[in-house]
Amino acid sequence: MIALLSLYFTVVLNHPVLSKFNSIVDTVDTHGIVLKVICGLFLFFALNSIFSLIFSVYIPYLTKTILSVITLVSSIVSFQTLNYDVLFTDQMWLNIFSTDQGEALSYLNVSVISWVVITGIIPVILICLHKHQFGGPKHYILSTLKNILVGVLSIVIAGGLAFSHYKDFASIGRNNHYLQKMIVPTYPIYGLEKYIKETYFTKPIKFRDIGTDSHVVKADEGKKPTLFFLVVGETARTYNYSLNGYKGNDTNSYTQSLSNLESYRMVQSCGTYTALSVPCMFSNMTRKGYDANIAHHENNLMDMLHIAGIKTLWIDNDGGSKGVAKRISYVAINPKDNPKYCNGEMCYDTVLLKGLDKRITDMGTGSKVVAFHLVGSHGPTYYERVPKDMETFTPRCNRSDIQNCTHKELVNQYDDTIHFTDYVLSKIIDKLKTYEPKYNVALLYLSDHGESLGEDGIYLHGTPYMFAPKYQKHVPLITWFGDGFIKQRGIDMACLNKMALNEKSGLSQDNLFSSVLGLMHISTKLYNPSLDMFKQCSTDA
Repeated sequence: MIALLSLYFTVVLNHPVLSKFNSIVDTVDTHGIVLKVICGLFLFFALNSIFSLIFSVYIPYLTKTILSVITLVSSIVSFQTLNYDVLFTDQMWLNIFSTDQGEALSYLNVSVISWVVITGIIPVILICLHKHQFGGPKHYILSTLKNILVGVLSIVIAGGLAFSHYKDFASIGRNNHYLQKMIVPTYPIYGLEKYIKETYFTKPIKFRDIGTDSHVVKADEGKKPTLFFLVVGETARTYNYSLNGYKGNDTNSYTQSLSNLESYRMVQSCGTYTALSVPCMFSNMTRKGYDANIAHHENNLMDMLHIAGIKTLWIDNDGGSKGVAKRISYVAINPKDNPKYCNGEMCYDTVLLKGLDKRITDMGTGSKVVAFHLVGSHGPTYYERVPKDMETFTPRCNRSDIQNCTHKELVNQYDDTIHFTDYVLSKIIDKLKTYEPKYNVALLYLSDHGESLGEDGIYLHGTPYMFAPKYQKHVPLITWFGDGFIKQRGIDMACLNKMALNEKSGLSQDNLFSSVLGLMHISTKLYNPSLDMFKQCSTDA
């Protein structure tokens, strides 16, 4: 059984890594078929050593349960890696455990269910039906020693195979670090262990109440208050924004003619998934120095606005703020309360405008910041993000197993989500305009991360940052300022336009923290003028 299990994991569940390895070998043409065969044999004996050692301490029911869980999880991992190029690192496990029920269900489809039944459930049934022979203590000891011996011999053989072509393996490994992250069940287990250790067994950090010196500068006293809308996008990539030069579909037909609106090109995200990017972009840390554990145990941008006396509110339509709005007023959209705007477990982003006037009134007097968290372009069920009467681009592919769509269909479906977000932004701006008599109004939109649409065989997002394609790391950033806001802040719109068109401006989510503080006239020691993207285009002190 051990040999069959090892062979099954090698040939079937590790097909993605072997296929990727073989394609790399074909490009470098180093010993060709020989290296491919050795790689397969190495993987077989390495896995054989693991399963042999597991069986060496065979415990009735427990051992089969462990193997069954490993096989089932490996089947799911293999499907995701094969179809979407997903790597199950500790960060991916964080992303998985941060996913709400509605989002998780969106990944279920005929393809994944069929794959898991054939490559996961059926093998698990066979494992459970296998009868382990028990012949008393002597037989158990001999069986244990035999399995240990087989495990050790497998390690020796695997080591010998690797050593026989060490230079070739080392060269390929150095240039393709992601290969080891594709191997099941070892790397997903390692990633899960690392996630559990960091999440539940790391010494708790004492909360740091930073930014307590935050205050509105005295120059604002007696002036018209500010109403600032901060819109957090979801899974939008800059490459599909016609505002940024995209020549495919016209995805920005609603906002492209608005005056005082700028769209900034090649803005870099902090991460490739929401659970990392959102806390990072609201923290005072930069991407290179970001520590998630620290970020979750200290004040963020929204806290400092609140400390400064700005009325703050977070309205969420995307499964939570990832801790950013933990200490401020928070509203989670409930699909059951909004049947007109919702479809099952998800709601269209137009729901964020429902009752908005009352929410703003209830915030009281003075300057206000309202944050909106969109569901935006979250996949793979892109078609669920857009109401039927708003579907624009054809042909489409209304299914969640997006790897079975043509590239044209998939792009059209994704572009529809960008187009609908553009519509929502235009409506939010229209709402802001109605407040101009009483407030200086402004809006900033920034997506959390991008998305892969099948380029180089990669779909969705969440690829480790160092391996992630540009499509997952470059996000749209849009600003719209009312005339009164521009005048009061002394903003040079020509300067902003020049910055927006500059693809080498170096803008990133690192800029959000200090830029919003600057726009809202918040003084604090944590404000970094070099990261305030608007400072160079403002004559306002």
